[in-house]
Amino acid sequence: MTSTTRGLALFFLLGTYLNPSATTPINGQRSQEDRRDYEVHDIGALDALIQLGELYDRPMGIISGNQTIAAIKVSARSRQATALEATSALVHQLPGYEWAEVDGVLVVRPHVLPSITNRMLAIVISRITAQNMDIDSLNFRLWMELQLQVDPESRTKGFAGIGHLRHYFDLGQIDLTNVRIDEVLNELVRRKKSAAWVIPPPPETLKGTPREKLWGIVFYSNPPLPLDRLCCLNQDSLR
Repeated sequence: MTSTTRGLALFFLLGTYLNPSATTPINGQRSQEDRRDYEVHDIGALDALIQLGELYDRPMGIISGNQTIAAIKVSARSRQATALEATSALVHQLPGYEWAEVDGVLVVRPHVLPSITNRMLAIVISRITAQNMDIDSLNFRLWMELQLQVDPESRTKGFAGIGHLRHYFDLGQIDLTNVRIDEVLNELVRRKKSAAWVIPPPPETLKGTPREKLWGIVFYSNPPLPLDRLCCLNQDSLR
């Protein structure tokens, strides 16, 4: 094992490298929540993040800059820590990544976004509405809105996608205007609470790319389960 590999698999004890500014939400108020024991050993960083979200039942958003976040192995032990403290300790092991709490959603992202991911997130949807619609349906609607912007001719071609009705969750009434892709995804998981959105490494183009290769929704389990046993992220998109 090389010194680099040993560094990536370093067993990290919470509190050693905490950055106080990184554990404070955007509104300046420290989150008041249960303290729990979080522990993972030699697993993929993405898997570790999802299991953290499951343990604390906190919605998350995760942007992959490349394949590293799924492949890099991490270990962490947090004793009686808040979700913010555990997240800070875990993200410290991911070179080039940062995190913030955005309106209740823990968002982990690269310091520098890949250009095509940045282009996708910069797209603004003028209005997206729904009433008594489930996550899967609105997720698909969001993908159609994106495709109409990058390829206006797609309106005449029709759309097809994959559904996951066994994870039906009624979002209630939604009426959002001038919102970015990540803002809509935040709203989806915030309402569900027990879920995370994940943007995989970027494809070569946005035009015509299936939604599953642009982003996915992961539904948590209680008790927590490994990522490969959860619905509904396309694992191939992470490689």
